[in-house]
Amino acid sequence: MVRIAINGFGRIGRLVARLAATDESLVLTHINDPFVFKGGAESLPYAAYMFKRDTAQGDADFDIEVIDGKFIINGQEVGYSACFKPEEIPFANNADYVVDSTGIFKTVEKCQPHLQEGVKRVFISAPGDANTPFYLYGVNHENITDEKVISGTSCTTTCTSLPLKALLNAGIEIDRCMLTTIHAVTATQQLVDSANFKKPRLGRSAMSNIIPSTTGASGAVTRVIPELTDKMTGISLRVPVITGSLVDIVIKTKNPTSVEEINAAFEAAANGPLAGALEYSTEELVSSDIIGSTYGSIVDGLCTTVLGEDLVKCFFWYDNEASYTNNFVRLIKYVATKDF
Repeated sequence: MVRIAINGFGRIGRLVARLAATDESLVLTHINDPFVFKGGAESLPYAAYMFKRDTAQGDADFDIEVIDGKFIINGQEVGYSACFKPEEIPFANNADYVVDSTGIFKTVEKCQPHLQEGVKRVFISAPGDANTPFYLYGVNHENITDEKVISGTSCTTTCTSLPLKALLNAGIEIDRCMLTTIHAVTATQQLVDSANFKKPRLGRSAMSNIIPSTTGASGAVTRVIPELTDKMTGISLRVPVITGSLVDIVIKTKNPTSVEEINAAFEAAANGPLAGALEYSTEELVSSDIIGSTYGSIVDGLCTTVLGEDLVKCFFWYDNEASYTNNFVRLIKYVATKDF
């Protein structure tokens, strides 16, 4: 079993912890939450409450308790701390892998303090900088070597890359493509109109608006699928749903194609090399149906459209929390098969 420790107990950190606590191949050993209000043992009951109850993903289906100042998760004691400085977190000899879900420590340099005695690798649940290796399960995970710090990219990158990889694997050459992610609200947005001088539109009420924004997903896709370099761009629309997002992508192929060929490529990948990571669906889905999905990406086969034999439009669904986290943990478990 692989020992997992987590730094950052927010949306993704808590979902990683849920998976680690219920997967027989993983052992959750320590949680560090640098953003709690009081810190230390005083914040533990609140952390347990937030871990147990979840408005978007539902309540945890295992026991979570605080007994005599100890964090008991699914019957096992899990270490807990509230250190902001990475070098102060007690990871040494307590974890094989550290997952950093803070959204702050996103570079190889910043994650170096996590590599304490006994820690083999650090996995970042966010896109890193240009010097941080990007790996995505189902796309380029087999290229991992001895990197000590790895970025697991992002939710939109995961949702987009998996089906694009399916097309390329089927011999469908992509000339260029443009994506729009219709993305659920995130914690960086505001409930009511508030000041945001850098990104004024993101200061507007998340509850009442469709908000155009930027996305780094198109650039991140090319980090894991280099053959698409300089062939992609994209934009984001933030919409007032709690989770459950959609990638709307337009692809220009180099050769004539058809709806049947495109969907056949998706279905073959979902039933073959990308099974478990990619799903192909012909069900009449809406965004709430995606909540809690374990697939990194769900192709909506009913919406695939082709115009003029080389202009393709596709919809890819994803739970921007659960879909990403499940595929991220698949990456960790794959690496573990190489390390142990």
